Amino acid sequence: MRRALNEKQRLIAYVLNKDPDLGNHSTKKIGEFFEVSQSTAYNAVKEVQIARKIQDLEQQLAAAKVDAKKYIETGRLSEGKSPAFESYKKDDFPKSV
Repeated sequence: MRRALNEKQRLIAYVLNKDPDLGNHSTKKIGEFFEVSQSTAYNAVKEVQIARKIQDLEQQLAAAKVDAKKYIETGRLSEGKSPAFESYKKDDFPKSV
């Protein structure tokens, strides 16, 4: 068996596994099709899934940046250190998103 899937194969594995229009194939069947192990197919699907989540988060952060700039431009929030946030301690914010 081959050891890894290339980028195009990983994307194909993802849509074969996740897209209901294509039958939601198991990673075992996908692995057999690409002549790799089930775990290699599973990892490929997971990698694409994670990449999609990162891309979605980057888009959300870009939109948040636009909103933050609007707050600064309208004077609702000043640039730099804000007295509104000085009372918060680092521990007051969640450790993970």
